[in-house]
Amino acid sequence: MRYLGAVMASVLAVGAIAFGTSAETIVPSVATSFAIGDGNVAFATDRGPATRSGRVTSLPANPKPRWSVNIGTRLDWPPVVDGNGKIVVATSHNGEGLVVELDGASGKGLSSTKLRSAVSATEPLVEGLAVVQADAAAGPVVLLANGTRVVVTIRGYALGIAPGGALLFRTRLGGELSSVPRVGVVPLPGGGFTVARRPEVIELDAHGNIVDRVRLELGPYLAARESGEVLGVSANGELVGWRAARVPRIYGSFGDKGVNFDGPCRGGLVLDGVASPPPGGRRERVVCVSEHLVEQIDLASGVRKALLGDAIGKLPYRTAPAVGKGGEVVTAIAGGALVGLGPLGNELGPWDLPGAAPLAGFGFGGTKDGGVVFVGSVGEVAPLVANDGTVAWASSDGVALLRAGVATRVARCSGFASSSMAGLSSAGPGTLLIACADGKLQLIGD
Repeated sequence: MRYLGAVMASVLAVGAIAFGTSAETIVPSVATSFAIGDGNVAFATDRGPATRSGRVTSLPANPKPRWSVNIGTRLDWPPVVDGNGKIVVATSHNGEGLVVELDGASGKGLSSTKLRSAVSATEPLVEGLAVVQADAAAGPVVLLANGTRVVVTIRGYALGIAPGGALLFRTRLGGELSSVPRVGVVPLPGGGFTVARRPEVIELDAHGNIVDRVRLELGPYLAARESGEVLGVSANGELVGWRAARVPRIYGSFGDKGVNFDGPCRGGLVLDGVASPPPGGRRERVVCVSEHLVEQIDLASGVRKALLGDAIGKLPYRTAPAVGKGGEVVTAIAGGALVGLGPLGNELGPWDLPGAAPLAGFGFGGTKDGGVVFVGSVGEVAPLVANDGTVAWASSDGVALLRAGVATRVARCSGFASSSMAGLSSAGPGTLLIACADGKLQLIGD
């Protein structure tokens, strides 16, 4: 049960998705140069690839601090990393959003691009009783295949930023809502990107031109298939696929209808497998973590299957899952403990985050026989899983690595409870990039 790393490393399977050569829709009036495939991208979204799997090549075996910097403003989202090792992150301070680029080798700041334009300064939004002059990111940065940094703001602008900070495009998305606090953005295999900004889903090309839009309410997390189709989950748990010039398709419905701020799937869905797997490979499936269920929908058949039921003490699941190369699924429950399902269907964990403060007793979420459950921490962060089965995960009590069944705490963010952590990313093989909400970025590695 507790030898997750060893079990994962011993399983040989095909799991990584390589984006193909599906071309994006070309607008005749626009230059027709575009990128195909992954291009100059290493960690393209807040969960790695456009499948949002949380899968990375490797995590530190002998973690040591490389550098630590504070960029001087709050971090709300995990960083992304391009193919040249540049780190890109969206920040906010009093609603004034920035996209900051840093050198991955040293942490040195390279550029800072304001999200607010002169137009937004003269067209304030009325939010409740307050007049809002600033603009801020409504989701994390994503990287397009050609390396362009894309972020969508709460006012509904999609910004494309070149390496070095130059603004390439600022596209007004339009729609019924003048301000949306959170959106979903995912890069497409053909080089463009898709935005879920309620009440619409919008596809744009790599130059920021709107290709198509559809009235469709999906949660603020999207995943992209190899074909270019984008998957999202509606408020009632329906798994929906859409791409430009196509009619939306419903693949199935997840069983747990409990809704949190982001919709039924906590932290968003994860796409795993391939459409035409080789012998022994995994078919495409979408994995969703809700409050009391971890389940999947097979995209070919539409069949829904429960992977994990209630966690220990019926503590709710808190984070998006990570799906490893062998098909293992890991996530975190309330309190920061790591749990999962092995590639052979065996339940894994729980592993407590080292140093977490325990609270005992049934009344605090303990077991029915009064056992101890670690619920002293909140702010749980979705895990990353390496190809050898090593797992990184975090809560307000710190950041830990699990290797061969042994959990080791490797870092910590300052701050109180859920306000301390912004997320985890990979800056390349053998590294772990830690984003703290107070503006601190830490890189640890071999």
